[in-house]
Amino acid sequence: MSNLLRIPIDNPDDILAVYGAGAKVRLETSTTGGGAGFSEVSTQTVVTGTTIYPFVHAGGATGDWYRHRFSIAAPAVAADYSAYSDEYQGGVLAAYADLDDFLAGFEGATPAASRTSRILDVLDQASEMLTAEIGWDFFRHPAVSGTEVRVFNSAGGSVLHVHSGIVSLSLVEIAQGSDLAYTSLAAADWYLEPLAPEPGEPYDHLHLAEGGAYSAFPTGQRRVRLTGAFGYAAVPGVLRTGTVALARQLYRADSTVPGGMAGPDEWATPGSVMPRGWPDAAYRAINRYRRKFFCHV
Repeated sequence: MSNLLRIPIDNPDDILAVYGAGAKVRLETSTTGGGAGFSEVSTQTVVTGTTIYPFVHAGGATGDWYRHRFSIAAPAVAADYSAYSDEYQGGVLAAYADLDDFLAGFEGATPAASRTSRILDVLDQASEMLTAEIGWDFFRHPAVSGTEVRVFNSAGGSVLHVHSGIVSLSLVEIAQGSDLAYTSLAAADWYLEPLAPEPGEPYDHLHLAEGGAYSAFPTGQRRVRLTGAFGYAAVPGVLRTGTVALARQLYRADSTVPGGMAGPDEWATPGSVMPRGWPDAAYRAINRYRRKFFCHV
């Protein structure tokens, strides 16, 4: 197995100015993170105008941690190195679509390599805009592997609505009062729906089983505690398509003034007059998930 990482450097010329010709970006990895157990995987030479540096960590595993720093071409003492970046895990998504998705739609010349960092920025922006419009994100939580604990309010009844998605559940607990301890439910006391989710879709409702130990969830704040993986195991295709469409519109707007009236300068430049609305693919993504749940408001 291997992990592919792309390290963005927004200011390669600044790195070269500080660390000189032949400056290196150095990737380190650890199985545990937290500042412990890191060792260097590989280095690449920083080049003016190149803002993305891909690394393939052969033998990398899901959940491995990474960090990077910069150095002179042949470092010998601590002063020859920069500080470390924040730690991050391979495979963690920052946007609903990636660079390859963005570039795949170009039939002619693709944007210059020096624009890669800007493309990644607009992909992030488009993803955030779609998240804000829909009301939840489409990433897995935790991002790479494992489980986390989430606490939910309950309006009572036998169904808990989790429209932001459940990938899997390992434990369901309920509390009868805000000052009372949580009680674990047996696996036979609950089930997830839909029983057969659409491809790429998560579970979105937790039901209490008929004949189980409980017929209804306790009503009140923080009454249900779930342990599992939440969100989406993978970004749905409609979100990827909508993100690319919106990101390309944001990217193309760089050299225009779409917020104002189109004047002689805009009409004189082919393609510089931008639409005032979002692209149809983005609206379709929003509409799909806004209209998906009429069971609970």
